Amino acid sequence: MNSVTIYLLLAFFAALILYFQIQKLTKKLDDEGAVPAYQKAAQEVLQNLNNAEKYPKFCNVIQKKINTLRQDILFEDALNEASDKDKALDTLEQIRDKV
Repeated sequence: MNSVTIYLLLAFFAALILYFQIQKLTKKLDDEGAVPAYQKAAQEVLQNLNNAEKYPKFCNVIQKKINTLRQDILFEDALNEASDKDKALDTLEQIRDKV
Protein backbone atom coordinates (compact mmCIF):
# COMPACT_ATOMS: atom_id res chain seq x y z
CA MET A 1 0.00 0.00 0.00
CA ASN A 2 1.27 3.38 -0.86
CA SER A 3 1.03 6.46 1.35
CA VAL A 4 -1.98 7.92 -0.51
CA THR A 5 -4.03 4.82 0.24
CA ILE A 6 -3.06 4.96 3.91
CA TYR A 7 -4.05 8.64 4.13
CA LEU A 8 -7.38 7.91 2.44
CA LEU A 9 -8.10 5.09 4.89
CA LEU A 10 -7.20 7.31 7.85
CA ALA A 11 -9.43 10.09 6.54
CA PHE A 12 -12.29 7.63 6.00
CA PHE A 13 -12.02 6.25 9.55
CA ALA A 14 -11.78 9.75 11.03
CA ALA A 15 -14.89 10.80 9.11
CA LEU A 16 -16.69 7.65 10.23
CA ILE A 17 -15.83 8.29 13.89
CA LEU A 18 -16.88 11.92 13.58
CA TYR A 19 -20.18 10.91 11.96
CA PHE A 20 -21.03 8.48 14.78
CA GLN A 21 -20.10 11.02 17.46
CA ILE A 22 -22.37 13.62 15.87
CA GLN A 23 -25.20 11.09 15.66
CA LYS A 24 -24.71 10.21 19.32
CA LEU A 25 -24.74 13.87 20.35
CA THR A 26 -27.84 14.75 18.35
CA LYS A 27 -29.68 11.74 19.75
CA LYS A 28 -28.76 12.84 23.26
CA LEU A 29 -29.97 16.38 22.57
CA ASP A 30 -33.21 15.06 21.12
CA ASP A 31 -33.80 12.88 24.18
CA GLU A 32 -32.92 15.49 26.79
CA GLY A 33 -33.93 18.53 24.82
CA ALA A 34 -31.67 21.50 24.30
CA VAL A 35 -34.32 24.09 25.10
CA PRO A 36 -35.03 23.03 28.71
CA ALA A 37 -31.33 23.27 29.55
CA TYR A 38 -31.27 26.78 28.10
CA GLN A 39 -34.39 27.73 30.03
CA LYS A 40 -32.87 26.40 33.24
CA ALA A 41 -29.78 28.54 32.74
CA ALA A 42 -31.94 31.58 31.99
CA GLN A 43 -33.98 31.04 35.16
CA GLU A 44 -30.79 30.76 37.20
CA VAL A 45 -29.51 34.04 35.79
CA LEU A 46 -32.82 35.75 36.57
CA GLN A 47 -32.75 34.45 40.13
CA ASN A 48 -29.24 35.79 40.57
CA LEU A 49 -30.29 39.16 39.19
CA ASN A 50 -33.20 39.30 41.61
CA ASN A 51 -30.88 38.80 44.54
CA ALA A 52 -30.68 42.34 45.90
CA GLU A 53 -27.70 41.63 48.14
CA LYS A 54 -25.29 40.75 45.36
CA TYR A 55 -25.81 43.84 43.21
CA PRO A 56 -24.41 46.42 45.68
CA LYS A 57 -21.42 44.17 46.38
CA PHE A 58 -20.82 43.84 42.65
CA CYS A 59 -21.02 47.63 42.23
CA ASN A 60 -18.59 48.13 45.10
CA VAL A 61 -16.08 45.79 43.49
CA ILE A 62 -16.37 47.72 40.23
CA GLN A 63 -15.96 51.04 42.05
CA LYS A 64 -12.81 49.77 43.78
CA LYS A 65 -11.34 48.62 40.47
CA ILE A 66 -12.13 51.99 38.89
CA ASN A 67 -10.50 53.80 41.81
CA THR A 68 -7.41 51.60 41.52
CA LEU A 69 -7.15 52.35 37.81
CA ARG A 70 -7.63 56.05 38.50
CA GLN A 71 -4.86 56.06 41.10
CA ASP A 72 -2.54 54.21 38.73
CA ILE A 73 -3.21 56.73 35.99
CA LEU A 74 -2.73 59.73 38.26
CA PHE A 75 0.23 58.71 40.37
CA GLU A 76 1.99 55.74 38.80
CA ASP A 77 2.55 57.29 35.37
CA ALA A 78 0.67 54.44 33.72
CA LEU A 79 0.12 56.74 30.74
CA ASN A 80 2.90 58.99 29.46
CA GLU A 81 1.03 61.77 27.69
CA ALA A 82 -1.28 64.19 29.47
CA SER A 83 -3.95 63.94 26.78
CA ASP A 84 -4.06 60.16 27.21
CA LYS A 85 -4.40 60.61 30.96
CA ASP A 86 -7.26 63.07 30.53
CA LYS A 87 -9.09 60.77 28.12
CA ALA A 88 -8.64 57.78 30.40
CA LEU A 89 -9.80 59.70 33.46
CA ASP A 90 -12.86 61.01 31.61
CA THR A 91 -13.72 57.49 30.50
CA LEU A 92 -13.34 56.18 34.05
CA GLU A 93 -15.60 58.93 35.37
CA GLN A 94 -18.25 58.07 32.79
CA ILE A 95 -18.08 54.41 33.76
CA ARG A 96 -18.27 55.31 37.46
CA ASP A 97 -21.36 57.45 36.83
CA LYS A 98 -23.07 54.59 35.00
CA VAL A 99 -22.41 52.18 37.85
